[in-house]
Amino acid sequence: MVENDCVSNVIPLPNVHSKTMTKAVEYWKKHSEEGVSKDMLMDRDKAFVKVHHPFCTILS
Repeated sequence: MVENDCVSNVIPLPNVHSKTMTKAVEYWKKHSEEGVSKDMLMDRDKAFVKVHHPFCTILS
C-alpha cells in the first residue's frame, strides 16, 4: 500500500473506539519487535485475548 501512495488516504473506522484501536496498535508494535521469540508472542497473544473483547479487536 505504501508503494501505491495509499498512505495519504484515510481509511474510516467508524465502529472502532479509540481505546480498542490503541490496544490494536500496541499489539502490532509488539509483533514487529525484533528478537522476540514465537513463544513470547504466543504468551502475549493469550494475555491480549483474555483481556480485550475479541469482537472489538476484530473490528480494528
